[in-house]
Amino acid sequence: MKNKILISILMALLPMLSYAQKHKIKDQGKNSVMMTFNIDDNIKTNSGDSFRYVLEIYDATDQANLKFLRHLEQTTTEFDIQLVPGNAYTCLFWADKGIVNDNTSSSFNAESLMNVQLNDGKAMEEAFFRSVNFVMVETSDSKTLTLKRAVAKVELIEETQNTIGSTIEIKFNGYKGFNTLNGSVTGSQVSITENVITIATTGLIGSFLTLAPVGTDSSGGVVVDLELTPNLGTTIWIQDTRLTANFKTKVHGTFK
Repeated sequence: MKNKILISILMALLPMLSYAQKHKIKDQGKNSVMMTFNIDDNIKTNSGDSFRYVLEIYDATDQANLKFLRHLEQTTTEFDIQLVPGNAYTCLFWADKGIVNDNTSSSFNAESLMNVQLNDGKAMEEAFFRSVNFVMVETSDSKTLTLKRAVAKVELIEETQNTIGSTIEIKFNGYKGFNTLNGSVTGSQVSITENVITIATTGLIGSFLTLAPVGTDSSGGVVVDLELTPNLGTTIWIQDTRLTANFKTKVHGTFK
């Protein structure tokens, strides 16, 4: 059967996540004041799972050579940090469904937020990020942040009739690393295989997630070729598919 394929990319008005708890940290040797980060709490609301929230703090006196200061992981959405007035800082944020301070059991190893890695043998999951640059003011301050997805979502749209519960194997060359500082992917492209189990007979029949760099619906991101094999049958090739963090890519066709 000749398959008609149409690819469209839409801005993912994907709900963002958040967190809350208190951690107190002080730069040694100088007077400090409190900075509070509140992450707006859309992640749990829209995904329904518990999350871990990771913060890394860097001295940004020299933006070209950031100096690492602290790494924190917690299950709540508020970070309280003692910082030095007048100093420049870069703060990196990451949120996923992992276990606090357990980067082996979690899907992602978030020991370094400039190189978060999907662990071998682990399934891709929702993940969110943000970076913030600022100079600490003389008095206590607070910032409310919204995180964005570090993943692209690919949705398969069936234009004829499919079968619920069938399997579509999808192969492409993608990435397993992500840098929260600038929203880029890290490492070399590797072969990735996703198996989508269909959930409907027509329309949206399934989807999968993959790490992708930031961009827009028409630029940035990463362009890949998708190899789809429905029920281990005839392979469908979809070329030049743009995958962008925090965006949806809709692939229309006949997948059977």
